[in-house]
Amino acid sequence: MTEITESILEALKPMAPPTSDLMMRPVLELASRQDITRRSAEQAMREYFHLTDEDMALRIPSGQDGLVRIG
Repeated sequence: MTEITESILEALKPMAPPTSDLMMRPVLELASRQDITRRSAEQAMREYFHLTDEDMALRIPSGQDGLVRIG
């Protein structure tokens, strides 16, 4: 494989879902512009971070809550 091919493949690797601290700023910016609900914030983060259905279905180790959860 060439260096270019390797760099392209690396760039196309799926990213891990964002942690709650990475989601905090976009949520706060959204809340500063408009009233938000948990559902609207989750949808906004889904779009902002390009999250898939699989990302949204991930659970924390205890299985209690979703990994991507606002509220």
